[in-house]
Amino acid sequence: MVWGIVGVRGYPLGEHVASNGVEFDPLFSLDLDFNLMLWRQENLYFFSDSSFYGQKAAPGITNPSQGSFDFSKRELDLTLGLAWNYYGYLEARAFTYSFNNLNRGNNPIAPSGFNDGTALENRLYLARTYADLGTAAYDPARASFVSIGYYPSKSMVDATGTQFKPGMFARAYLIADLWTERFYAFGDAQFISDRSFQATLLNLDAGLALRPFTSVPRLEFRVGTQDIFDLHNSDGEISVYGAVRYVY
Repeated sequence: MVWGIVGVRGYPLGEHVASNGVEFDPLFSLDLDFNLMLWRQENLYFFSDSSFYGQKAAPGITNPSQGSFDFSKRELDLTLGLAWNYYGYLEARAFTYSFNNLNRGNNPIAPSGFNDGTALENRLYLARTYADLGTAAYDPARASFVSIGYYPSKSMVDATGTQFKPGMFARAYLIADLWTERFYAFGDAQFISDRSFQATLLNLDAGLALRPFTSVPRLEFRVGTQDIFDLHNSDGEISVYGAVRYVY
């Protein structure tokens, strides 16, 4: 009845654009994908995705009391919604999102700036594991899908830090096994247009995943790149990460 993924990413290099348009150097992120089955007969469930970002220490955005573990809380991204497996491998989703600054915007001390809105999405799952939805056998990290959707509201920020009103979007999460199911390549790409249907953003998360321990088969290590490309201005932000995740 409950499933998801919990993990931590470390960023040795790269930049990220906060929801107020200010670039920062991420140090780590804590990620949680949580799902709760509400109506088993209809495969209706609640889902939540959240990421908490810590920022690398820098003048004006550091806390000397933390010593060698110095970092500054930077951003909390949260998505909440409902999903309904209404037929076969098809799933309808409705959700709300909120991207929040936690420590600073243009002000070096006070939080400033956020983006939020709502969305509708229809997914087609491509992996057989989706048939195990709502059971202990379901493996969301291996559940490939393609989807299309629409943001009826409200705002996002592009790779240059400029706010825009999102519109249509398309997403694909795909995996490919490399010699064994315990070692695979993954790619998660999302294309977003603005309200006038002009191509605006391409978000990409791609890399390699390894599950080395048969005694803990769902402990997963990832190396990858997390990128944002601005399709209006041919600009982008690229970061490299290593991650430890557990699929529960």
